[in-house]
Amino acid sequence: MFHSDPLQTEALEALRLLSPMQSAELVVLPLAEKDFIINAVFDYMTESPKERGLAEFVIHLVMFSGTAASHTVEPTALQHLLNSGQMNGRFCNYGIKEYACASVFMLTAQDLAAVMKCNSTGSRPVWKLFLSKTSGVLDAALDLLANTSMTMTGPSASVVLDVIGELRVSMLTDEQLGDSDVIRKWFSGRLRAFLPSASGRFLQCLSSRNLSCHTYQQVLQEFSHQFDHMNSQQQRLVLMELILPFLSQSGQGCVSNSSVYWLQNNFGSFSGLVSVRKFLDLNPGFSPVEAVGLLTPMQSAELVVLPLAQKDVINAVFDYLTASPKERGLAEFVSHLVMFSGKKNISCSSYQIIFTRLDQALPTLPLNVASSITYNKLALFQKVPPGCIIYSGECNFIPASEADICLGVNSTALQLLLNSGQMNGRFCEYVIEEYACASVSMLTAQDLAAVMTCNQSPSSTGSRHAWKLFLSKSFGVLDAALDLLANTSETVTGPSASVVLDVIGEMRVSMLTDEQLRDSDVIRKWFSGRLRGFLPSASGWFLQCLNSRNLSCHTYQQVLTEFSHQFDNMTSHQQHLVLNELIVPFLSGTD
Repeated sequence: MFHSDPLQTEALEALRLLSPMQSAELVVLPLAEKDFIINAVFDYMTESPKERGLAEFVIHLVMFSGTAASHTVEPTALQHLLNSGQMNGRFCNYGIKEYACASVFMLTAQDLAAVMKCNSTGSRPVWKLFLSKTSGVLDAALDLLANTSMTMTGPSASVVLDVIGELRVSMLTDEQLGDSDVIRKWFSGRLRAFLPSASGRFLQCLSSRNLSCHTYQQVLQEFSHQFDHMNSQQQRLVLMELILPFLSQSGQGCVSNSSVYWLQNNFGSFSGLVSVRKFLDLNPGFSPVEAVGLLTPMQSAELVVLPLAQKDVINAVFDYLTASPKERGLAEFVSHLVMFSGKKNISCSSYQIIFTRLDQALPTLPLNVASSITYNKLALFQKVPPGCIIYSGECNFIPASEADICLGVNSTALQLLLNSGQMNGRFCEYVIEEYACASVSMLTAQDLAAVMTCNQSPSSTGSRHAWKLFLSKSFGVLDAALDLLANTSETVTGPSASVVLDVIGEMRVSMLTDEQLRDSDVIRKWFSGRLRGFLPSASGWFLQCLNSRNLSCHTYQQVLTEFSHQFDNMTSHQQHLVLNELIVPFLSGTD
């Protein structure tokens, strides 16, 4: 049955006499559509690929298969210029289809490099036909491109790389794929400019080849060097189609005793796109703490909420981030921590360590960083499981839930005025809940000072919670607003003064370190300045909390002097409150 066609039988028997070009023609002829003929040709060619011209056969096969692309193109004008040798740099005046359908044997490597720089739009079959015809100078053209600093961009870069992958990279033997010099020649040189545009097809083919760990790492480093030239979609494509497939299949051989080395050499610039959980899946011996300096703020937050995160892990992350909080992204870390806390079950002990470390860090942070962290700390407080005590003793802090506070609050009218910058002194026309539930990033220190002196009624639902939410949102200008109030002689009175002082005590005074509490200049700044106008309204909570802190005798006396200056501004009840909740307890507990 297989030999019923005499012409087919004769062709198969004559394979030894056919040239590579004739063998390619046999495969594409209509009579050669049967699988057994195609397989017979490849069986013959692959028995001795070099001697029987497998590479030339494939090139001619590409040329024959691409002839359909040339049927509708008339390359007369281009052909005339090519024949006359008078292109004179006009390579980009013609489309790639015209080149593919012309006779281009006279193109030099420089000419081909110039055509590839044009980024002409064309299909893969068209580019394949053209580059097959210019195969003789293709490597030299790629070498010329490699000696420039340019990156190939535009619609054609991905297609060209696909075709080069078929014509050249796919022809590399397993031995060559394990040879550092060969990989360097191709990926650090000839293909470098095209790598930012690598298609999923190219990456999948590359991942499926028998790269060694070392040559995979060479390839990965070249993609890493091009990371900034890729958009986020392209970066994830390299991760999903090359890095993860290779390491999932062959990566066990790439494991290193050093977690830093393993991360750098196997992920490079793409490591920030991978979850910590995935690192551990690929390499159970991976130590995130050892490699904490390479983790992004988001990965550090993920590490803290993983079940494996014990006290030493959480502290290691905070030690790293707080050593240089702005540069290492402490604020972003806390923001991501809030996000993860809504999805993970974090233990109470972990929350306690997290809040302790945040409280220790806040006093030392730049104001803009502290502002962001304070607001997110408030959000994180809402995720603490019931019964978990974060702050104990005299200074139990009050959590403030934005969702609860803002339920039913309409801040639209206020928001419109804030956005337009036309408050014009109307700060006291709106209740504190409206401010708390609005976006107040545009408020200045002067504006905040005006709001704090409005004497909002504490009878509105959740007033202290609302003040805490509002002052957390406006934390960035809080100190400056207090400084403005300190420069006036007036005392802040009214029903809201006590509540505001409680919240400031929680957000700022409680953040002062023991060293600062013994520093006369710090105490003077706060009690003789920023808090002075609020002291006549100090609550029992504020006084108890202050008394529980490690004031020295000298700084206690400074604080007491400021309360004494406000004695005549207090009611008799308030005077006795200061005596019973601050003075007597402090002196009773001091030797």
